[in-house]
Amino acid sequence: MLADAPFSRLELVRFLESRRIGTRQFFAGNVTRHPAYQDRPHRTVGSLVNCDTITERTFWVGVHPRLTEEMVAYLAETIWEFVKSR
Repeated sequence: MLADAPFSRLELVRFLESRRIGTRQFFAGNVTRHPAYQDRPHRTVGSLVNCDTITERTFWVGVHPRLTEEMVAYLAETIWEFVKSR
């Protein structure tokens, strides 16, 4: 998602979930912000601005080998519907 997109990740995720499209947060990016690691010793090198971007703006959509072409098309159409409405 672009930094200047007229919607948030949360808005898009909620829209997808309301259309029965499963999503999950992407466990990557700035793991130093994850509660499991906050009190653990660690070191960082430089800015973590790109890691923060991944943490704040990414998510997964459900994938599985049994997804049909129709299911994938539904996902694409749903995302397009959301983006056009913004």
